[in-house]
Amino acid sequence: MRAGRVFVLIVIALLPVGAIQAAPPPAATQIRLVGPANGFVPVGEVVTRHGAVIDTFRNGAITLRVIGSPGATVRIERVAEATDGKAGLAIELAAKRPKNPDDAGAYARSGRSVVADLVALGMPEEDARREFGDMETLDPETAAQARLVASTAMDDATLAAELAVSTSSTIPYDTQCASISYEGGLIEGYGCSTIFRVAASGTDWWFNNKYKFSARSKDPTAFWCLVGTCPWRLAQVGWSLGWSKNNVLYDWEPVSTNKARECTSMTFSASFRGVGISISGNVCPEVIQPWDMGSRRSGAEWQGLEKGTAWEAAFGIQAIHSPPSAGGGYSSRFGLVYLRWNT
Repeated sequence: MRAGRVFVLIVIALLPVGAIQAAPPPAATQIRLVGPANGFVPVGEVVTRHGAVIDTFRNGAITLRVIGSPGATVRIERVAEATDGKAGLAIELAAKRPKNPDDAGAYARSGRSVVADLVALGMPEEDARREFGDMETLDPETAAQARLVASTAMDDATLAAELAVSTSSTIPYDTQCASISYEGGLIEGYGCSTIFRVAASGTDWWFNNKYKFSARSKDPTAFWCLVGTCPWRLAQVGWSLGWSKNNVLYDWEPVSTNKARECTSMTFSASFRGVGISISGNVCPEVIQPWDMGSRRSGAEWQGLEKGTAWEAAFGIQAIHSPPSAGGGYSSRFGLVYLRWNT
């Protein structure tokens, strides 16, 4: 049966702030919480063996975890009150880096990977490989062939040195990854932006990028339920990637609404700057379409009504020209909408 709908705009509803006992002092984190905290506080940090940091922020039943390099930031902004009186949040992960060859190879030298980052954030490895395995390279099939050829032509040390200073379609320039959890994991989501520097001449750079956000409800289906007690179900999942001033977004997917009458695998593919890029995801009814679009930002959202406890994904690709006048700044935004619904 249908029950009263509780929508949460851009991630998860805020719970009333205030505790019976005094809260512990905030933890010091190297990924800084900037702007209004809206009830969130940093509660812990882990430094990985690759030099990345995993920082945890919490507001009541909501837990946000992010992984990245020291100096990155997290912004959590309250959006307009919804008509039913529930509040919402907007979450943005941002980084700024110098445009020089040494820094361009920092991620390659770190030994990090998308799957490893997501596992470090708490995603089961099997789920991480299934949902995000194609985020490791621009075009998984082509990259596998290139890596095989490269490995026969030079030893590992030489290959690593080449990747550290050159453009690459197999090793990311950087990644931005995050996880969100609500009510002990009844709603959970994981997402990443993967950025590839595919061409460079001085500080005139070109990037091909992909992003994906997968989320699900683990609330069991009920045969019947009362208003306000029905299982949580996803209705929207969104992720976008944007760039700082003077960068130019010149191509992207999705560019229009793509409908799915039943669960199906969908792929977006293109060739930007002569370099192929592709990403795939499982799309269940009803649509995946552009989201949070701007002159320097593109994104995708899934909309529908989650069936059972299936993973729902928003994913896309983009092409960015970063001319000498542009800085090396970029940010990822993500959001969820969910409601109580018995299905």
